[in-house]
Amino acid sequence: MDFTDAGFVQAALAFLEANKEVFPDAYARAVRMCEGHGCYAGLDGNDTASLNRSLNMTELAFAMKGLLRGIAAVETQDK
Repeated sequence: MDFTDAGFVQAALAFLEANKEVFPDAYARAVRMCEGHGCYAGLDGNDTASLNRSLNMTELAFAMKGLLRGIAAVETQDK
């Protein structure tokens, strides 16, 4: 990857948001995953658990990668 885990997660969310009419369930699932992994924790500068946040972002980045690969596999089969 050419960016951080948090950057990848944001890029994945941006892609899914831009295509939420095509993939509404995947977009909703990604938003819930992000919320569950604390995507927004520490954005106010008061992140006291930075190691946990880092581990959560790494796990979430792998989950988002799997979600996007699943979409790609299904879309490739349909064509």
